[in-house]
Amino acid sequence: MIRGSRLVVCMQLWCVLEYQAQMFRSRLPPFDKVDAVVAETKRIVLAVQKQFDPLLAWSNLRSSESEELFLVAQVLLRAVPSEGAAERSFSSQSDVHSSDRNRLSAECIQAEMRIKWNGRKLAQLNLPEEEGDLELTDSE
Repeated sequence: MIRGSRLVVCMQLWCVLEYQAQMFRSRLPPFDKVDAVVAETKRIVLAVQKQFDPLLAWSNLRSSESEELFLVAQVLLRAVPSEGAAERSFSSQSDVHSSDRNRLSAECIQAEMRIKWNGRKLAQLNLPEEEGDLELTDSE
């Protein structure tokens, strides 16, 4: 659980990232030349290599005004895409929305999926019980 000063730092970082993302979307400085930088980087890279690397374009856009957004972009662009998470999600949903339970509404399926995916994590938080809370137990 995030406490005190860590929460403040997280909120400040979130605000900075939100601000930088808005500047990026609006093409305000330091992102006013994004399209030109990406096009020039792509032209140079494709002349030398066969494949464009978006990390190079972000490296050329890096500045002290956009450091946090640059770091987030690096992390996201280095993530290896995988079908594993989607397959796990479909497998879990087939447990919730089976042929025996095919009349469930979309909202009910979504709620059950949230409980299925987040239930164990919520149980580990050891949140203080409040009067009127329901007790969740395994029926097995």
